[in-house]
Amino acid sequence: MFKIKEIFSVFSKRNKIEKEIEINSEVRNRIFMLIIDLSNNDDNGGYYRFGSTFNMEKFCVEILKVLMMRLGKFDVIHKNKGIVNGVIEFLLSCKGEVFLDFIEDCFKTDEFKLVWIEKKNEFIDNINYIFSIEDIKFELTKYKEYWIESGNMSKLDSITYPQVICKENMFINAKIIEPALELLIDDVFKNVNNEFLEGLSHYKHKRYKESIVSCCCALESVMKIICLKNKWKYNDNATGLPLIKNIIEQSQTPNWYEGIIMPTLTLRNKLGPHGKGAAEVNVTKVQAQLQINLVASQIIFLIGEYDR
Repeated sequence: MFKIKEIFSVFSKRNKIEKEIEINSEVRNRIFMLIIDLSNNDDNGGYYRFGSTFNMEKFCVEILKVLMMRLGKFDVIHKNKGIVNGVIEFLLSCKGEVFLDFIEDCFKTDEFKLVWIEKKNEFIDNINYIFSIEDIKFELTKYKEYWIESGNMSKLDSITYPQVICKENMFINAKIIEPALELLIDDVFKNVNNEFLEGLSHYKHKRYKESIVSCCCALESVMKIICLKNKWKYNDNATGLPLIKNIIEQSQTPNWYEGIIMPTLTLRNKLGPHGKGAAEVNVTKVQAQLQINLVASQIIFLIGEYDR
């Protein structure tokens, strides 16, 4: 069941919709085809856990309840259409942002929780591919579950649900960002993933200074995790420069590696909380873009070099 906060923690509520979002009928139809395909595969097909199957009607009942609450309306669909046909008809003609909200909603339904993690992410990859071939400037982030050991059993601790993020104006280099996010799916990088996504969110909302700071925090968190995994001692309060110096010293890697990390720290120090001085610092969109791309590249480098 959805929690009330989850109902309103969706794409349209996170973003200021300044112009109509175009999601054509072909894209919507294809996404529903993917969902219907889930309901047409039995548990022997490997789609489901717990010996269950995906029930399209139950799924649409959950989605309808969410739509009614979010829109504050009882008459979202025509009752004579039936639940499944009524929900599909509504979503094929609703505003683009409402449809993007629906895509995020899918993963929070009880029915989707029955689908294996690998199949959820395959579903996400398929949606992203459909978006790309139709030149729609959005993509979904990955689904991730975090488990902890409880006695002799594993217990689900938390879930990172997929979010629709905007690729408009290509503010990030997808060839860099996507591999970085893939690396951060690992449980140990949970906090790093959250900090980096926070940096992207700040950017989308034009909070460029906050974006620069959050991205730098993600980088520093990666370095601390690398120290922990390699059993290298470090100060819990250490920031970027002491951390990279410590990693270089402990690993006996070249001193010039420090220069790879310095641009990110410089941007944070000059434009973040340490950069104000007597006058307010005006952080630009381009500076935030640079920080995002730098940090993504540095995360890939650090994990590749030291997390072996």
